[in-house]
Amino acid sequence: MAERFLADHRDTLRHVHGIGWHEWDGARWLMDEQRVDLNYAVETVKNALRELEDLSGDERDDLYKDIRKSESASGLEGMVKIASARPPMSVASKQLDADAYLFNTPTGTVNLLTGDVTDCSRDDLITKVAGAGLDDGEPEEGDGGAAEFVAFLERILPDEEVRSFVQRFFGYAMLGKVTEHVMPIFTGSGANGKGTLRDAVMSAFGDYAIEVDPAILMESKHERHGAFKMRLRGARLTFCSETEKGKRFAESTMKRLTGGDPIEANLMHKNPITFDPSHSLIMLTNHLPAVSGDDPAVWRRILVVPFDVVIPEEERDGGLPDRLKKSAPAVLGWVYDGWLDYQEQGLNPPEVVRVRTQEYQAASDVLGRFLEERTVSSPHAVVRARELFTAWTAWCHSSGEQSGTEKAFAESMANRGYVKKDRNIGRVYLGVMLAGVDDEDE
Repeated sequence: MAERFLADHRDTLRHVHGIGWHEWDGARWLMDEQRVDLNYAVETVKNALRELEDLSGDERDDLYKDIRKSESASGLEGMVKIASARPPMSVASKQLDADAYLFNTPTGTVNLLTGDVTDCSRDDLITKVAGAGLDDGEPEEGDGGAAEFVAFLERILPDEEVRSFVQRFFGYAMLGKVTEHVMPIFTGSGANGKGTLRDAVMSAFGDYAIEVDPAILMESKHERHGAFKMRLRGARLTFCSETEKGKRFAESTMKRLTGGDPIEANLMHKNPITFDPSHSLIMLTNHLPAVSGDDPAVWRRILVVPFDVVIPEEERDGGLPDRLKKSAPAVLGWVYDGWLDYQEQGLNPPEVVRVRTQEYQAASDVLGRFLEERTVSSPHAVVRARELFTAWTAWCHSSGEQSGTEKAFAESMANRGYVKKDRNIGRVYLGVMLAGVDDEDE
């Protein structure tokens, strides 16, 4: 019966190892959450029963025996289990969404390299579909919300260079591989439109856009289950919204999620799979999280995008978010124009973004502030390592900062060129001394 199951449903079902069954819905291979495989197995049994009417003799008896074996729950499970390991139903997870330059929409699959739009194809093994098509055409009346969306953008991002940069980044996010190891942070106080922009773009991206818990990027004592990372598989655009004030980045996690290294993840009670990242990550927050000031790899990734305009209460339109969501074709067209612009000039962050990022870095440089306030640099200066760390700990306590371990402090000092040395007075740092303290003999 497994062979019959394969023959009946070879165009409709795929089993992906480590993930589960997927059903073709005309646009993509949709992950099954309702045991559709068993429903199709029952259909195969019913088809076989109908065939009995046209058979006779041993052929009829043999088929009847197979049907009887398959009518139980264990028989149905055995049928789909065997079929799940046979081609073409059996698919490796790495085969899904494998072409980074294909962007699937309800009206066809866009080749980002050529601009061609072709019919959605089973053979592409795509599991996502956008919320609108690029070729949906203009509605009979109006412009599909394009003018309202553009006016909204100009209101919340009046700087044309910043607006164009945001458009390029969203355009780059259509690409299904990580080539830009950056994370824009959309920041500003409330009522500035950044959440409405997120919702409009997510509606246009459809399955390709997800939102993750901001706790993922914040320091925590608790290890999260790898299932949350499974949501990243195949995603193109990932939002992380509204971190709490005073929270600190989990910098190693942020670097992993914005890097290009393979990700290992697993669903509950499933074997782990490994996949290449395809997502671009954006953080939305009213409060910039705390971050160390001395890890170059972190600061190479961060791009602060200011949303400084606060919409007065009398101008706020409660119906605008829903209207922009319904304007998904216009929004996706704007995003695609950003992709074309990205191909011309890359991300090319504007000066405003660079300056805000530098200001964020300077404000985050806690050790730099300590050294500026409490120490003096001099070629002949020297300070006991323990004495400097004690002063650092006291300064952090009075400043509301985390001092960390002495080992971490030494590593941060080494990054700035201050290395511990052994001298007759013990371990010391050369070239620096506490302010108001005379130089000590080595």
